Amino acid sequence: MSPNVQDANVGNRGDIVKHAALVTLAALLRARTPGPVRHIETHTFRLTAPLPDPELWRSRVAELGLSDHAYAAIEAPWAAQGRYQCSAGLVADTLGAPVSLLLAEAHAPTRALLQAALAEEGLPVDALVDDAHALAALPPGAPAPLLVHVDPFDHPVGYWPVVAALLSDWRLPTHDAIVLAFAYDKRGPVAWPAPPPGLAALGRLDLAPYGVAAWASPGIEGDARAALAALGWTPA
Repeated sequence: MSPNVQDANVGNRGDIVKHAALVTLAALLRARTPGPVRHIETHTFRLTAPLPDPELWRSRVAELGLSDHAYAAIEAPWAAQGRYQCSAGLVADTLGAPVSLLLAEAHAPTRALLQAALAEEGLPVDALVDDAHALAALPPGAPAPLLVHVDPFDHPVGYWPVVAALLSDWRLPTHDAIVLAFAYDKRGPVAWPAPPPGLAALGRLDLAPYGVAAWASPGIEGDARAALAALGWTPA
């Protein structure tokens, strides 16, 4: 099996801050939406993965002030088994039913593990494709509110056309939409792209070399900005 760079980074500070935000935003969407919600991942990785150092993960969670957060409550039982619930699993747990997943994962061995885990868990999947850009070419499914997670191990700007297509094709204009993006940049604070069409910036969290930012549609924008500010984000 060829290595995946993410295997050695599971549960690091970048994972913790972006996944705490992801759980926060998913819970907010569910509170506003009793019906179906679709979660989209451009770089999914796995459903669960080995956690290299559970004690280090716990200490990082405490240092970041997240020990009492819903994210930590979901992860703690997994960490006790030496495993980590990754982003798609965290969102599925937080949203509950009805939820559907639209996923991309370019690393073939990782994608095979993901596909097997999804089948074992019986999670509803619209599609699992082998490249983030392939998401934009899929025929749209039933429109629903969207939570989009853009998580390359570099910079998300190259996937902004994909995000725009997903926002246009997979939801109605009246549906809530939230985009959360992660970037890895050793040069300093991340230069984030302009908001996706129809969305406004919520804020950012700089934790060099990691950066996280989010955007949302007007109906949910205020509540989402406040929720992220409570996590220590700098509001937009």
